Amino acid sequence: MARWKYPNGKTHTKSFKRERDAKAFLATVEHAKLVGDYVSPTDGKVLVGERFEKWFETTVNLRPSTRVRDESDARSLILPTFGKRPLASIDHDAVQGWVADLIAKGKAPATVPKAHQIMSKVMVSAVKGRLIARNPCDDTELPRVEREEQLFLTPTQVAKLADTIDPTARLVALTAAYSGLRVGELIGLRVGRVDTMRATIEAAEIVVEVKGTPPLRTTQDEGEPPHCSHPALGGRRARRVGRRP
Repeated sequence: MARWKYPNGKTHTKSFKRERDAKAFLATVEHAKLVGDYVSPTDGKVLVGERFEKWFETTVNLRPSTRVRDESDARSLILPTFGKRPLASIDHDAVQGWVADLIAKGKAPATVPKAHQIMSKVMVSAVKGRLIARNPCDDTELPRVEREEQLFLTPTQVAKLADTIDPTARLVALTAAYSGLRVGELIGLRVGRVDTMRATIEAAEIVVEVKGTPPLRTTQDEGEPPHCSHPALGGRRARRVGRRP
């Protein structure tokens, strides 16, 4: 029988038929404790679904819309397969098989990596919490996401659209067409972010709607600015920026 102490001082035992097997096991335990990789055999019995709830409740760096999307993906794509399984029972083959199953069910190539990303975050949190030793999502083969051809209106088509729609929306249509702003950025654009003297637009906020709630204005992350080439906008750039002081 092998007997050892957890890092927290509690004693645990495990039976072996041969003494040398017990000694070999204890050697691996002591080495894991020495290098900081030790995890309790009982902690790995926590269910994936329970760990997901813990991770989701304590995650603080997601926008409201991202939280809704991640929760929906987890409950529809991850938990039906892994929710009632212990963390320690999930290995690389289980994750790779799950990915292959999602693909076989016709899930979009872009959906599968996103679901895998969420699963990996849950497992990373379990590693940090000393519930499992390694993340079984590492080195998973994921489907290639092919970029679809994007179609753009010609300047003539943009002008025709602007002349056809409600006159009050003309400026919105032109700004959308030539600034590269997304819908949430366009709706969230403040008057003070438009500099007519320098012909620049700062897309610093976006507007999102979550589960039918009133639109929320949130700060935009800094990103690569889309180029504005229309003469009415001065041929300058619309800049995405972070929160101002």
